[in-house]
Amino acid sequence: MEDRIQRLNTLMTEYSKLKDDPLNSAVCINLRAEAQGIVFEDSFRLEMQNRAHNYLKEKKVLGNEEDIVQEASARFLEKCFPNYDYKINDNFYLYLMNTLKMTALDLIKKEYKNVKKGGEGLDEPSGGDIPSDNVTEEQVFARMRLEEFYARMAVCVIKIGAKNGEPDKYYRSFATGYYIMLCKERLYDVCEINENEAFTVMDTAFADFTLISECRTFYEIESTPLKTYYQIGLNGDEEIDVPIKPRVYTKYHNVTSGYITQKRNKFDEMLGIV
Repeated sequence: MEDRIQRLNTLMTEYSKLKDDPLNSAVCINLRAEAQGIVFEDSFRLEMQNRAHNYLKEKKVLGNEEDIVQEASARFLEKCFPNYDYKINDNFYLYLMNTLKMTALDLIKKEYKNVKKGGEGLDEPSGGDIPSDNVTEEQVFARMRLEEFYARMAVCVIKIGAKNGEPDKYYRSFATGYYIMLCKERLYDVCEINENEAFTVMDTAFADFTLISECRTFYEIESTPLKTYYQIGLNGDEEIDVPIKPRVYTKYHNVTSGYITQKRNKFDEMLGIV
């Protein structure tokens, strides 16, 4: 699969460089045909279906992952392919997977709005198509790059602290909560985030405190439910929210909420989060 992804990226980078020159039309047709052949291979399509299933599995959406793959394929042919610009995103595979994720999110939003209007979910619509929010692919890519930046900055901040003594235990737990959020949104799978590096700065005890079982990989975190607030000694029968709320850190560290807010503000400032 990795070889196919690398080949796809090479083809699409070349296509993006040549597509605006009419003299390259014949070459571009061949590049496009080979790239389409890769995307529609059975193994590649299965990978897309598996990802679509993972995007939906915890959302209780009535739609089928095949619907998402079909829609993503249509976007690939009608929009993603001709509009692809390697200068904006130099990894076409991630570009395609982001399109798949946005298609899944559109499906979730449509079902949610439909149910609120009295329908029974996407399988039994009550009023035709409901327009989704106007989120551009450029905005999606911008968020992906921003999340990658924050993830790398978290590693830097904690490692710098370690050189001057012990790493700040509050920062380690904040970073862990951030990585849990990335995993639960499946963003770790589309952002370029080093799993091994992340675990060197994470507070795994905090992960154990919030998740129902021990997790030592991103996939395990993504597929493992969070505990309820009651299970960690707080009020509430619902599952711990993501992003993780300050009261969870307050409980874990056994300090005041004001102190957690002070530490969190400093951590966010060091990461460059406004």
